[in-house]
Amino acid sequence: MQGCLKFAKTLSAGAVFVALLSAGTTTVMAKPAPTGTKALPSKVEIFTTDAFPITGIDELKRLVGEKNVIVYALDGVDKVEKEFPIVGAKTKANAVALGGQILKEHRREITQRVGFGFQGLYRAVFEYQLRKYPAIIIDQSFVTYGTRDAIFALQKYRERVALK
Repeated sequence: MQGCLKFAKTLSAGAVFVALLSAGTTTVMAKPAPTGTKALPSKVEIFTTDAFPITGIDELKRLVGEKNVIVYALDGVDKVEKEFPIVGAKTKANAVALGGQILKEHRREITQRVGFGFQGLYRAVFEYQLRKYPAIIIDQSFVTYGTRDAIFALQKYRERVALK
């Protein structure tokens, strides 16, 4: 995650990306909540790391649809780097050879995972300007920080929508 945060900070040109989870749960409305009796959201995005596992994702996918739930691992790029290390190479030439061999065997997987990892960082930092993680964003308007239970976040969303 450290490498990803450094990358995010350099890309953000001064934008603050808070990496520590504060105690408790905070709910923020980024935009006005949709009105009406809509029971289930059309899109849920979850931003987290291995240090903060989220429960209830499978149940959430059953409720709102598998394609409507996206989980971004903010430490995804670091995990790929650790899984396919070239650090053990003793010389630059060995590192290049080892890196070439790894890419030859795993190019598609590495490309997809690194791309998705940076997509999650980009969305978190630039599009949503998240202050903390884990964060669960529902319908691009309702943000719950610090919640590690996807169903709890959905319940809070439903309560907020019901009040409108």
